Amino acid sequence: MAAYALLLALLYPRTARPARNAAAHARPLLPRDLLLWQFCLASLLFGLTYQSYKVLAVVFAQQGFSAVQYGQVLAVNGALVVLLGLPLGHLIARSGHPRWQALGAALLGAGFLGHAVAHTLWAHMLAVVVWTAGEIIAYGISKTIISELGPPAQRGTYIGLVGSMAGLATLLAPLLGGALLQALGAGGMWVVIAGLAFMAALLLLALEGRVQGRLLQRGQEALT
Repeated sequence: MAAYALLLALLYPRTARPARNAAAHARPLLPRDLLLWQFCLASLLFGLTYQSYKVLAVVFAQQGFSAVQYGQVLAVNGALVVLLGLPLGHLIARSGHPRWQALGAALLGAGFLGHAVAHTLWAHMLAVVVWTAGEIIAYGISKTIISELGPPAQRGTYIGLVGSMAGLATLLAPLLGGALLQALGAGGMWVVIAGLAFMAALLLLALEGRVQGRLLQRGQEALT
């Protein structure tokens, strides 16, 4: 991280900020944009499902798998992100359609639902393949959409707010997963967690028309 900070400082020097006018000073700290907050909710639901992979270690221990086998299953996620991240990201960027994110959320849910019926190492690996594909697809388009939802002066705020949902999910997902695991068992827990991702997919589909309208509006504003 120190090397990363040094590279940023050397390669991307700070530029002078334009003077803030009275309207900028009067702008509320948090945007009053319903579309943004609905997008935040979808991101939180997505994040709660994705971050629940941390409960997989407990489930593996209950099913008699070793720590080495758990590491092998999670390594599938890392390998796929390295191999497919750039090609899929390039394909998605060329399209730029918000429906990609809904597809990613649906695949994430399907993958975690696969853990509910998986009792062998290979079945768990297949589930990881599916939800990793959803992870790559959703993250490949989300930042592009978020950065264009708000006015240029608030792009950082929009990205930060939606990004903070991932941090909140990191905190809540293990708590939620542990409570569900104790109350419902592994199968019921994965069903509920997968349902959160499916809810995110449905919400993103419902927002699709408004998101496209907003993106078109921002594009026209950039041309004028």
